Amino acid sequence: MENEKHTKINRKMKHLALIIVVLICFLPVQSFSQSLDSILQLVVDNNPELKALHLEYDAELMRKDQVSQLPNPTLGVGVPIFRPETRLGPQVLMISASQMFPWFGTNKAKEDVVISMSKSRFEKIELSRLQLFNKVQVAYFELALLDKEIAINDSMIKQFDALSSITLSQIEGGKSSAANLFRIQIKADELNQEIQKLIVKKERSQAVINGITGRPWETEIKARRTFNIPALDIELSSIENSIRENYPMIVQLNSEIELAEKRQALNQKMGMPTVSIGLDYSVVTKRTDNNPQYNGRDIFVPKVMVSLPIYRKKYNAKNTEEKVRMDALEYRKTDLTSQIMTKIIAAKTLYTQASLDNELSNKQIETIRITYAIMLSEYSVDGRNFDDLLEIENLRLKYRLKLARSIYAAQKAKATIEMFTNTSIK
Repeated sequence: MENEKHTKINRKMKHLALIIVVLICFLPVQSFSQSLDSILQLVVDNNPELKALHLEYDAELMRKDQVSQLPNPTLGVGVPIFRPETRLGPQVLMISASQMFPWFGTNKAKEDVVISMSKSRFEKIELSRLQLFNKVQVAYFELALLDKEIAINDSMIKQFDALSSITLSQIEGGKSSAANLFRIQIKADELNQEIQKLIVKKERSQAVINGITGRPWETEIKARRTFNIPALDIELSSIENSIRENYPMIVQLNSEIELAEKRQALNQKMGMPTVSIGLDYSVVTKRTDNNPQYNGRDIFVPKVMVSLPIYRKKYNAKNTEEKVRMDALEYRKTDLTSQIMTKIIAAKTLYTQASLDNELSNKQIETIRITYAIMLSEYSVDGRNFDDLLEIENLRLKYRLKLARSIYAAQKAKATIEMFTNTSIK
């Protein structure tokens, strides 16, 4: 009798230890991870697309010196076959030189056009940077989600292993069926298979990040896990101004409007007269048949030439062209702003839905934890409610995954909004 009582106590202690092991499986485990900011810095330092765009921008700036200089002077030399006679002697050599000068401020207007064009090119760099950052962020969040799902499935396997040990004890005591062990094994095998799939999925996300950061494809990335929904505090009433001021595609359209204005100013300068200053010089030899005063004196002829743009049709047409272009760009700005606002509202909706899922999942997980502890205690004593235990475990898995995915969805939505506003939202 004493031995039987001692055996029951040992069995209960064993069951209690297994329950504790099961509950410990759900404690979060932290490990070394690579920060997202450090990866984004690698994008800035190593991405070949950004480097190419920067070089194109530098090349665009080089055009400023190309358009700001005066035209090349002209120089001409002539030797007459039949020497024209003058009173002071025949001309044997003729030299002419001239320099054209555009209207005041024309070269400065050309520089302004090039600078405005380079601004548009710079916004392409900013747009590419934001888009690359967003791709890296989404891939990084995917890695964190996949790691979290792997950890969840692994902890569930350990939980099923612990449940298997309890079930084995119940079988030995005649309180459970051996079929229950196989049902547990089936579920554990499914989870193992899911882990393998998740590991394969990680390769794609790592390839996206490594490709953008210019690192070897096989470089392993350990994403930092987030256990809470990221904060998002935005007001739609003020966010439109942020888009107009910060989003590169909108700023680029503003630069193109400015470019059209600069072209109008240049067109006005090009429609003004141009002045050319020159000198003609003729070498004259002395006459031999007579000796007039200043015999053989060379000829110097300073000259000024003016180009009069009296045909105004092309200049007027150019002004009209740029005016129409500016009107079109304003409509494009309005349309693009509307499209971006629609995407931001959609992202904010996804964020709100993710927050609701997160809140529900946390509540359900806590309820499931309490329920499972009660049911496991009962099962450890008399072997009851095995089917309910499996069902509650499936619910636990469902809501733990839903919790992790809600965090990912919120992170992705916030990253989308930050991309369109070109700001970091706290």
